[in-house]
Amino acid sequence: MDGRDLAQILKRCLDGGDKAEWEAFIALAQPVIASGILRGLSRGASANRELADDLIQDCFLRLCASDFRALRNFRATDANALRVYLRTIAV
Repeated sequence: MDGRDLAQILKRCLDGGDKAEWEAFIALAQPVIASGILRGLSRGASANRELADDLIQDCFLRLCASDFRALRNFRATDANALRVYLRTIAV
């Protein structure tokens, strides 16, 4: 990571963050989510980029559902724990 703390950015986003904060969160969370999805797809026979892109979008939609409930339920303050949480949701 480039020094920005993913968990801190998420906290600012959920506390009413602006567009720039959300873009920073997405930029840092997208590779984590993508790695979980790609790892899961690699186990199956139908791994293709289009399917992976659709699943990544679906994961973000689920994270945002019900006023970001899945993100608000995350309680740890550690960026590594948040990465594991996001990857687990993606898988």
